[in-house]
This record gives sequence, C-alpha cells and structure tokens, in this order.
Amino acid sequence: MHEFSPLEQNLWSLGGLGAWTIVYLLMIRRGFKDKSFGMPVLALCINIGWEFYYTTFAAAPFANKIGTGIYLIADLGVLVTCIKFGKDDFDSPLIKKYFYPIIAASLIGGFLLVRQFDQSFHDPVGGTSATFTTLLLSVLMLAMILRRNSVNGQSFIIGIAVLVGDVCGWAMNLIAYQTVDDSISVPWVNLINIILIACNVAYLFLYMKIAKRDGIPLWKRF
Repeated sequence: MHEFSPLEQNLWSLGGLGAWTIVYLLMIRRGFKDKSFGMPVLALCINIGWEFYYTTFAAAPFANKIGTGIYLIADLGVLVTCIKFGKDDFDSPLIKKYFYPIIAASLIGGFLLVRQFDQSFHDPVGGTSATFTTLLLSVLMLAMILRRNSVNGQSFIIGIAVLVGDVCGWAMNLIAYQTVDDSISVPWVNLINIILIACNVAYLFLYMKIAKRDGIPLWKRF
C-alpha cells in the first residue's frame, strides 16, 4: 500500500474537509431556494449522529474532532432545511403525520448505532463506520433523485463535490490505517469506496439526464 507523506496526508484531509463543507453549504443554499432539502432523511440523521459522536465522545485525535465538528455545524444547517421543507416532499399521509418524530427517532438511533459500532468493533476515528455512512448516502441520493424525478434541492456542483469528498475520504481512511488505527480493514474500505463512487457517478449521469430534460443548466445552478 502507498505510504502517504505528511504533505499528502494534509492535502487529502484538507481536500475532504473543503469538499464536504461545500456540499453542506450548497445543500443549505439550494434547499432554501427550492424550498426542499438535498440529503435523504435517513442518511442525514445517521450522518449527524456520526459527526456528533466523533466530535464529542469518541477517543479520536483533537485534529479529527475539529474536522468532524465543522461537518456537524454545517450539517445542522442541512437539517434545518429538512425540518422546514421535508414534510411536503412525501406523499404518504403516515410520513407527513409522523415526520418530526421520525426525524427525532432517526437522530437518536443514528447516534446510538454509531456509538455501539465503535464500542463493539473498536473504531476510534470512525474510519470503518464512515464507509457505511457514505455508502448509505450515495445509495439514498440515487434513490431520492429517482423518486423525485427532479433536481429539487440538488445541483450538479453538489454531486461533483460529493464525489471529490468521497475520493478524499477513501484516502483519509487509508491514512488513518497508516497513522492511527491499523485495525481498519483496507480490503473492506477499498471495496465499499469503489461501490459508493460508482453510485456517485451514476447519480451524476441521472442528474444530467433530468437537468437536460428540464432545461436546467449544469454549471450555473449551485
């Protein structure tokens, strides 16, 4: 496996931090403009649970906690758009009626799931559990754009930033294995990241097809 130099470690980490911060900020902006939300509800709640746990409770290095703390703050803005506009995104009367309890239960359940995963499988920096959360996000993003058959709450630039963030996240997992947590399964990380990046590419192709049909420019919408 490639040995990452200190410079490479910093560049990949900054790239991931920058890409995901862009994702969250643009999702907030797009959500308010479209009166919608850009991240699937379940993925969002588990993501926030992961970020909250690894910012506050996990035995991760301080530098890692700064990064996850930035993600958490930005992701809370995405949660605001979900709470404000999410109910109208679903046709089911049952979901509409219990939408807010569903969000609350998903946030609590996401946090408890991540905490138990760390305690059961020793995941101090969240490298392994992060592969689950990013895979879930990539699969549900595909499902969301198919369900909506529109690009509401989303943009091509967001999709590109997710792809860049996931590539950086792959490298960061390998860096974590090299530097702080040699219990991370490299074959597992490689397989999951190949699958989720394939999902990201499929999402971008779907986005382009729907945007072309609806006359929506790819690079001017952000």
